[in-house]
Amino acid sequence: MKGVVVPLPKFFSRSLGGGETHYLDWSAMKATKLLSLAISILMMFGATTVNAAQRPVQKCAEWWALAKQAGWHDRHLPTLDYILWRESRCNPKSINKVLNRDGSWDYGLTQINDKSWCKTTRWYPDGYLQSLEVLDYCKDLLDPYVNLKAAKSLYDYSQKINNNGFQPWGL
Repeated sequence: MKGVVVPLPKFFSRSLGGGETHYLDWSAMKATKLLSLAISILMMFGATTVNAAQRPVQKCAEWWALAKQAGWHDRHLPTLDYILWRESRCNPKSINKVLNRDGSWDYGLTQINDKSWCKTTRWYPDGYLQSLEVLDYCKDLLDPYVNLKAAKSLYDYSQKINNNGFQPWGL
């Protein structure tokens, strides 16, 4: 790109200081510098999350056997492990009563939201998970097996609707 001079984006200019616009002279860059810049930009704006299946650390492996009993497949266990750690730090009795603006609570290992999944809605008068006969009451989500089975039901529902079973956990 001989003789091409382009302005840098504002956030680069701000980080360089001075308040003025900074320019990048492509002709002055060698191929290795250009490649280095391209890699840096891709790292900044490209995929910023690593697939949970690529995470080598098993932080909640004590729940894997029970997860398999609840219907989870081996291929999902690394991602499920990541969710268990992120949501509850592997604590089956974990309850979030304060972080949800709507006043709802999140229960158990996978932090299943009561308002969305186990309370009355206009579509599910008895609650979605109750309609599947996964549980009777929201507090049942504090049982690790029930929570993992409920999470698998949510995974299956989301896989069918969104083609992404882990979407309820933002993955």
